[in-house]
Amino acid sequence: MFFTKSAMISFMIPNILEIFPDARFIHIYRFGPSVVDSYFSKNFGKYSRYKFEAQEYRLLCARYWNDCILEIERQSRALSLAASGIFMEFSYEQLCDRPKPILEAMASFLEVESGVFSFDLAKISSRNREANAGSGDLALRITLAAMSSGLELKGYAL
Repeated sequence: MFFTKSAMISFMIPNILEIFPDARFIHIYRFGPSVVDSYFSKNFGKYSRYKFEAQEYRLLCARYWNDCILEIERQSRALSLAASGIFMEFSYEQLCDRPKPILEAMASFLEVESGVFSFDLAKISSRNREANAGSGDLALRITLAAMSSGLELKGYAL
């Protein structure tokens, strides 16, 4: 088995299937504004050759999150991944709210015993921050607008 966390996988699914025809995909998605906050806090200013203003960088992160969400949906439909039984998807929030049933479903999908997940389920908790689109914060509203199609697709209401 091979696992990767890279969001770039979103744009390489056909290539992965060509190389690994028995591949399976698990897509764990997370509330976009929380992803942007996390990525921003870890990476803003990290690469000195790229000069971005803070809001410009947040907007780039928001667009990238949205592009990844939409691309995975497009590839899943185009390649009939779910219908082929090789695609599983759930939200980070679902995992945090109900870790045991989600992990049991994941084990079943991967055809491994659910006991292989040997960590303390009580330690699984959400690290999302709430984003309030109606807060009057123009920067937040702009960021949310850049990811609105992905947020809507995944059922996130703001």
